[in-house]
Amino acid sequence: MNNEQILKWATFIMSFFAIPAFVWTWNTHERVTIMTIKMENTEKELEKLEGVTTDIQLIQKDIQGINEKLDSLLKTLEKR
Repeated sequence: MNNEQILKWATFIMSFFAIPAFVWTWNTHERVTIMTIKMENTEKELEKLEGVTTDIQLIQKDIQGINEKLDSLLKTLEKR
């Protein structure tokens, strides 16, 4: 075997490792990118839900206030 054949065989053998490693790296990067996009969307949805939760709490306080006023109004009407 001469140097050229050894070089060809070495290149052939290395291609068995290099190509799958490249494919694995590409696929992993793609999955990480997809997961990052999903996480960003989830964070946006969470921010919206936090805003909704705050709105719900405010509405509950308003309802409690209305109930208290209605109760006092009923007591006032009952006294008459």
